[in-house]
Amino acid sequence: MSEEERLKELLYAQYGIARAELRLMRDWVNRVYKAASGKEKYLLKIIGEAFSASAETSLRVNDYLYDSGVFVPRIIRTLSGFLCYSEGGKHYVLYTFVDGRDTNAGEDTEAID
Repeated sequence: MSEEERLKELLYAQYGIARAELRLMRDWVNRVYKAASGKEKYLLKIIGEAFSASAETSLRVNDYLYDSGVFVPRIIRTLSGFLCYSEGGKHYVLYTFVDGRDTNAGEDTEAID
């Protein structure tokens, strides 16, 4: 089974998202995929073992900020109610997708519309 097929199965089993289309957006420290199912768009972030210890704290901070009205992507909880799905030392986090673009290192962030 390919990595993409395994991730599609994970999205269905853990989040109830069927027939997702995946596109790899970034593969640096963590892997990041854009996922789409019907009209819905998501961002799937796979946090590797190197950042596993701080992942849960970061997720709780993100969740708190969202609940406080700060504009951050919403974490979509698993069907079991968890902020992420963990397996084999990795954390799989699903966010709502926010349209936009990344800044590049050294780019003047003040000039970005």
